Parts: sequence; structure tokens; C-alpha cells
Amino acid sequence: VQISINSTPPRAVVVLDGERLGAKTPVTIRNVRRDKNHTLRLEVGGHKPCESDFSIEDTEDKKFNILFEKD
Repeated sequence: VQISINSTPPRAVVVLDGERLGAKTPVTIRNVRRDKNHTLRLEVGGHKPCESDFSIEDTEDKKFNILFEKD
């Protein structure tokens, strides 16, 4: 199962379950575990961080389109 993340503005830092990933948005993260809840946090300069909790059903890919608020 994978999650796709887009953000406006792009090039946000992606933190999944407390782990800062090397990728920036837009990005697709593959092999996301289905057996637990996840926390997704996005950070981009000059804007408020965005955080979301989610879980994944059996075969459901997730798509996130994040619109940041100015700081």
C-alpha cells in the first residue's frame, strides 16, 4: 500500500511516524504498513506545520493534498 502526498507550496519536508524522510513533496511512499495508525507531518518554511493521523484499509492507497497556511 502506498500514500501519495502533494502540497502547496511544494517541497515540504515529510515526517512519517516521527521519522524525517529524505524526500520532499510531491512524493509517493511505498510499503506503508496497514497494521497500525500513522502520523503524517509536513513542514515548509514560512508556513504552519500540518499534521494528520490516518490508518490504511486493506488495499486502499491514500492521497493527501495539503494546502499550507501562512505562518
